[in-house]
Amino acid sequence: MACIKEIISRLNLDFDIMLERVSFKEAREFIEKNSDEVCYVEPGYKVLGEFDIIGVPPFALGIKGDELLFPIVIDHGTFVLKTRSEEEINRLREREKDRVKASVKKGLKAEVHVYEKLVDYRSLYK
Repeated sequence: MACIKEIISRLNLDFDIMLERVSFKEAREFIEKNSDEVCYVEPGYKVLGEFDIIGVPPFALGIKGDELLFPIVIDHGTFVLKTRSEEEINRLREREKDRVKASVKKGLKAEVHVYEKLVDYRSLYK
């Protein structure tokens, strides 16, 4: 497989490498901390019609202003790239809007478990 700079130059787009050779978890945490909006996508989602998102879910794509942050995995490790792409950002926002509409139509609600009292497990075995 080609190195990351060869892949980037082939696309004729302006990319910045934000992180190099990190784990999936480190890439996701970086994107979550350095983005105004975070969208989670399924495996195989194509970013910019070129990059397939692969690895260990959940996959975070970040939006900060008009910039998109996304992970890419090559044989040298996981990289986080940043590029300007209004089309991809709009596509992500539309996708998220559709997902929210679908969950509302199904009547799904986010469940939040609140535990009022901590359980003392020693008392369970007396």
